[in-house]
Amino acid sequence: MATKHHVSAVIFDLDDTLLDTESVTRGVLNDFLATYGKSADAEKEEGRLGQSHSEYAAGIIADYGLPLTLEEYSEAIFPLNLKSWQKAKPLPGVRRLLKHLHKNGVPLALASNSETRIIHQKILKLEGFGSPCAHTQKLWGVGIVLYLPMISRRTSNIFYTLREIEQGDELFLLLQTRSAIAMLFKSGGPKPKHRQELKDYFSVVLGVDQVPRGKPYPDIYLEAANRLGVNPSSCLVIEDSLVGIRGAKASGAKVVAVPSLQTEKQHYSIADHVLCSLLDFHPELWGLPPFDDRIQGALPMDPLYSNAHIGNVISNNIHMIVAGEHTYDSVPGQLSGIVFGWAKLEPHGVSTVVVSIGWDISPPAVGRVMHICFLDPCCNAKSGEPLELLLVGYIRELQSTGSTTSQALSITEEDQSIARDALNLPAFSELEELTLFSAPGKESSE
Repeated sequence: MATKHHVSAVIFDLDDTLLDTESVTRGVLNDFLATYGKSADAEKEEGRLGQSHSEYAAGIIADYGLPLTLEEYSEAIFPLNLKSWQKAKPLPGVRRLLKHLHKNGVPLALASNSETRIIHQKILKLEGFGSPCAHTQKLWGVGIVLYLPMISRRTSNIFYTLREIEQGDELFLLLQTRSAIAMLFKSGGPKPKHRQELKDYFSVVLGVDQVPRGKPYPDIYLEAANRLGVNPSSCLVIEDSLVGIRGAKASGAKVVAVPSLQTEKQHYSIADHVLCSLLDFHPELWGLPPFDDRIQGALPMDPLYSNAHIGNVISNNIHMIVAGEHTYDSVPGQLSGIVFGWAKLEPHGVSTVVVSIGWDISPPAVGRVMHICFLDPCCNAKSGEPLELLLVGYIRELQSTGSTTSQALSITEEDQSIARDALNLPAFSELEELTLFSAPGKESSE
């Protein structure tokens, strides 16, 4: 790939660039406004993306006629947001990119339109950024770490097997019963290294309260570059909102946009480069060290769970996916492309699958779209059947946006071949154990 520009430092936005905060706070405003007999206006809320809290809060109060001062609104909404921020997760590709840049000594800064105290609340409340199994919840004990991905209510039949699993530099034992999986650090094995938290990757963390003017003014990027000791023109800024992109461009930096509103992607042309996901970021385009972590054409990613139903047949073993109310809860809007993993269907059992995820932006049917290809020929899925998805690997971005939605979502023979081979490799196959369970938040009926 031809290098676009040589940069010496990278500046990141926080909300909906690194952390999927929008999805976890989406219901907070709705619930808050309901107490005043109001309903959120989706179009107005989309227009507030990237604003500072003071600007955002003033707009909320004015647009919905709330009988509150700015201070009263802030005092009421903060504890509600704080609770939701604890559920925020890194967006796809974030862990990989930050670890790669940090490992290669690239100076990193965090520049957010949030106040500094709120930035630290968000990143400190984020659980286990550097843990080897980020999709799990952690219970720290004496000498062990216990990982409980999803525990079924049925706890009888405690027959179990043990086997070793390597995760990076750490060695685990996998304890599997018929109703649970637990991962423990091997007794007497190497002790885990210091858990890298999100804040540890940045030598500079700037909030809107540390500069005269917030985004879309360039102040925060200019100050970030100054503290990093580099010229702004030598910086690459990664942003999700038009507010942030305008400020970054005004500072003289190069800008990569990862739109949080994929339906508005056509308005992001002022950025130097536009991506659907950080999984598609190529450091070498900016004179930075390239990634070397693909495994036979596939890229491991943090496991994503989803529930849906089988839709109409498109061709052979490829079906549409009919989304339910919570299908996209754990599949961020910034993820589109060809991914793979497993699907659990009743009564067919577990099948290896390739899934294409994209957007249909042709009115009036604007929204997310998913197609699924079953790699196991014996899986005779039928329209209307429920399925649970566990997606663990990424292959590529979708085809040209100039093509139709159906063409863009096309799953090729090469995609299927890459997925088949990858799912037999330890880096992916070990995660199949998690398909024994329902997706997070879904209670077992047993």
